[in-house]
Amino acid sequence: MNEDEKSRLGRVSSSKETSTSNKGSIMSRSKNRRRRKKEQIDRVIIEHNLRSLDEEELVLKLEESLAEKEENKVSRDEENLKLREQLDARNEINRQVKELIGAVQLIKGKRDEANAMVTELKEKRLQLDSKLKIHKLPTNPDSEEMAELKLLKDKQSEAHKLVLEAAGEAQIAHNAMIEMSEEKDQLREAADKEQRSVKESSRIADEFHQNYFNASVMENAIKDTMKELKFATEKKQAEMGAAEREVEISELMRRIDVFGNVKLIEMTRSFYLEEMPQKLHWCLDELFLYVETAKIQHIETVRINLIPGRIRRIGILIGRGGAKIASVKMKLAELLNSDAGLFTIEILTVAEREKRGLKGDYSEFLLSHKLTQLRDFAIQLGLPKSGNKKDIVNRIASKNVRHKSS
Repeated sequence: MNEDEKSRLGRVSSSKETSTSNKGSIMSRSKNRRRRKKEQIDRVIIEHNLRSLDEEELVLKLEESLAEKEENKVSRDEENLKLREQLDARNEINRQVKELIGAVQLIKGKRDEANAMVTELKEKRLQLDSKLKIHKLPTNPDSEEMAELKLLKDKQSEAHKLVLEAAGEAQIAHNAMIEMSEEKDQLREAADKEQRSVKESSRIADEFHQNYFNASVMENAIKDTMKELKFATEKKQAEMGAAEREVEISELMRRIDVFGNVKLIEMTRSFYLEEMPQKLHWCLDELFLYVETAKIQHIETVRINLIPGRIRRIGILIGRGGAKIASVKMKLAELLNSDAGLFTIEILTVAEREKRGLKGDYSEFLLSHKLTQLRDFAIQLGLPKSGNKKDIVNRIASKNVRHKSS
């Protein structure tokens, strides 16, 4: 490997590390935001003693909070619109001030040039005055001395005239500069006034936004409290009917035991065959199940776990909007002569397995089951049930690999 390749690989590695670091930082910030939001909501629930209110009182308080939130939102938006107009007005005045400052600087330059010319011309006039003083009046009007004296007087008059003109231009420029400076001061005063209005509008808008935010937190706190109340009510209702449901659950489990998992998977596959196109029937050969009882949302339920092997297209078992799995569930309820509300069908995808804490790949997941369960799985798949756990798992895995390669 040459130096260029090493350098390129180094840059790629560094880029990947930076990307991973940035991703971790973003996730960490997101987690912290969620944590802070939860802490805010919990504080509001405690401060306002929301858990002591009943459902009707919570609904009333939620309506008040939503109304307050909407009112503050409208007021905030109106104030922000007003703020935007004030900012535009202030910026326009500042633009005019900037133009006037440039114009004043330009006129100031012209005035300074005129004053410099006045000074220069005055100096020349003084020089001419000095020359005139040292010249005596000649007796002969046609002499060269008289002609020179006359020329000096003409130059003196011209210099005086130029001095007056330059002084006039300087004065005009000075007056214009003063006038523009006064206008600039007036505009600055107007800009300062707009800036004070901007600050006041910004303060009011921030106040409305804070009220809007507080109302939003209150809204979320009330909704969370209502969820807690609903959960507690459902749990209480479930506990009240638990004895009766327990009898029904026991009866359903007895029927499933009598029916047997092998027969149950055969019927489940047949129900799916009616719902699926011919080209997808192969995936049902990988399907097997086990049954257990579990509490789902604090309600005792029979859970029929479908294990789809290694297929990735889980959607073909669920159907659009859950239509296929719902249809299979109704047919199983009829087959078992049971209420469909007593059981649920779960497809144990990788995500669902991890959610239940059953991590690891397909083989590891299978090894987490008892030997009796693995033998039951093997029978459902039409495989020999002899051997230890590892032997049976290898058989099941090999069946799935053969289907995948074929």
